[in-house]
Amino acid sequence: MGYSNYYEKLKKGLTTSLTAAAGAVSRAAEVAKDLAEDVLTLKCLKDYKLAGHVATAGPGNSWKIFAAVNKKPGAVFPEASVWILDKKGLIDQASRAGRARGFDSFFELQRRSCTQLVKIKHPGVIKVIEPLEETNGQMVFVTEPIFGSLANMITQFREVPSTPDDRAAAVLSPLEAKYGLYHVAETLQFLHQEARLAHCNLNPGSVIITKDGGWKLAGFEFAGGIADFGVQSGAAVAFEYTSAHPSPWEEYSAVSSCLAAASKLRLIWLRAASLCMLLRQLGCCCGGDGGVSNVQLLS
Repeated sequence: MGYSNYYEKLKKGLTTSLTAAAGAVSRAAEVAKDLAEDVLTLKCLKDYKLAGHVATAGPGNSWKIFAAVNKKPGAVFPEASVWILDKKGLIDQASRAGRARGFDSFFELQRRSCTQLVKIKHPGVIKVIEPLEETNGQMVFVTEPIFGSLANMITQFREVPSTPDDRAAAVLSPLEAKYGLYHVAETLQFLHQEARLAHCNLNPGSVIITKDGGWKLAGFEFAGGIADFGVQSGAAVAFEYTSAHPSPWEEYSAVSSCLAAASKLRLIWLRAASLCMLLRQLGCCCGGDGGVSNVQLLS
């Protein structure tokens, strides 16, 4: 009787595993089917085979990020991440909700952000492997492989329906958080002092955690040049989050509104305030029984 129960449980477990595997294959097939007509024909994806949807980034999690494998043997980047913004989907979703939105400015900002990512060469900025390409319905570019955005970590990847349980349960140790914030601050210092550029959009959706655990910046849509830490030059396309285009992280808006009458001290304050806001959010995604306090992270 005991052996019978054992084999019954084993059979049930095997059936459950096979069902889950079949579901994963089915989801992957659905993803490929949805993307095949519009995206997979793009030149930037000709060498890549897409796997699952693994992360999101950007305002409102508008960028969907897929794992990808380079089909060429010996490629410099055998693995990569494919970023896809579904322009048509955003417009259709807004129409169904009865909210007429003009997305031209929003899409132009995303193009600007992608251009900045290609221009800025620094280990603290996400590396672009294949630059932005567009179809009528999609924006696509390819980067180094990433694990997810800091926003994904904070929300335990709930924006990614197919996330495995072990990925959703991932937590940051205090050491990882300190290390990550240190490198974000280091990158901001490079942008301000060497590139003469203010990021102006530091939030969990623009901080990207790479597959090897590094913290890097993306989201350069509001970036503007700095002239002697004074007058802003090279300003971004005129655009502000409004009720029609709400910011997913309203608490960052004051800090990200940036550089009118900026000074060196103001830039330092902006950097410190932005990092403190990230610290406040990190309390819910760091390991431990009740999270990690800001004091512990900073000590």
